Amino acid sequence: MQRFYQIGFWCLLAVGAATGAGSAAWRWKIAPERRSAFDEGSRLAESLGCFGCHGPRGRGGVKNPGAIWGEVPSLDSGMVPMFTQGDEDIREFIREGMSRRLRDDKDYRARLRKQAIQMPAYGDFLSPEQVEDLVVFLKAINDAPAAEEERLRRAEALYKSAGCNGCHGQRGMGGVPNPGSLKGYIPGFLTDDFEELVKDRNEAGEWIREGVVQRLAQNPLAQQFLDRQRGKMPAYRQHLSPEEVDLLVDYVFWLRSAMPNLTAARSHDEVGANTGEEQ
Repeated sequence: MQRFYQIGFWCLLAVGAATGAGSAAWRWKIAPERRSAFDEGSRLAESLGCFGCHGPRGRGGVKNPGAIWGEVPSLDSGMVPMFTQGDEDIREFIREGMSRRLRDDKDYRARLRKQAIQMPAYGDFLSPEQVEDLVVFLKAINDAPAAEEERLRRAEALYKSAGCNGCHGQRGMGGVPNPGSLKGYIPGFLTDDFEELVKDRNEAGEWIREGVVQRLAQNPLAQQFLDRQRGKMPAYRQHLSPEEVDLLVDYVFWLRSAMPNLTAARSHDEVGANTGEEQ
């Protein structure tokens, strides 16, 4: 089905180019077979039910009677460095429900027996590649840098108060599903999608103010996808001052420079090298 969709898209693109519809700068690549490792990990965490216990988008809040903290810890609260001492510990938590190091800790096991909700083991349900995607996702949401400058702290607060995080995700990590869109999800700021949709700071500001950039709005083929997608970028020109728009642009480009690289979709060979397992 995906192959059929790809062929159909490129046929449309060829027709558009022949009729002049493809003359504008429209080079957004068709949906890849794999998203970035981060996006795949985020999608997996949702499909496996992780957010059912760790809270919406992994942000905690689910009660756990008998637990030392009274609830299941959030995934983005420093839980990863608190319970793990490296990537292999994280893999063991995913595959076996706890790391082998903690399994040998009698006090830790005694605390676990008192709590109602236990971490399940997913080893029988995940491929080595999927485990690596989850490792990337968990590390990324725990390694997000703090906005130390006053201007960036104000920008981060504005990003949340304007509702940007609801669609583009925490720290602009993206991946929220968007039916009808070209790639099926709302892009974040940290992947290749951003570079295809936003050429420079001026276009970033245009997206925020107008909800679209003229470069794409003037292309008939691009406009088809922009019209069809269910989630549409709001226009904030009546809600944000020019200074606030500039503040958000600063924040977006700071995130791109400060966050770890989440764009790469690992090859099977790279996963094998990381896990020591044959694919």
